[in-house]
Amino acid sequence: MKTWTAHLLNALLQMSVSARAYFASENKIVAHIAVFLTLIVIIALVMPLRGALAREDTMALLRVGLMLAASIVAFVFFIKSFIEARKAKDI
Repeated sequence: MKTWTAHLLNALLQMSVSARAYFASENKIVAHIAVFLTLIVIIALVMPLRGALAREDTMALLRVGLMLAASIVAFVFFIKSFIEARKAKDI
């Protein structure tokens, strides 16, 4: 499998799980799985980022940095939605 194919499959998986969690937001298990997978992606992107920094590969750094930033933003919004749902439930 080529690298771009792996990245494409990863992106499609992340989007499909996230979309499923968004549209079926009452299903807590799916939402938690989406958050967990996003966290796994964030952790997994640290090594390619370190490699790109070590090689001083600007394009790889940009590519991995964008994926990492997008994953972190998604993760923050997932956690924020969990907090808001918890507050709404407590009211």
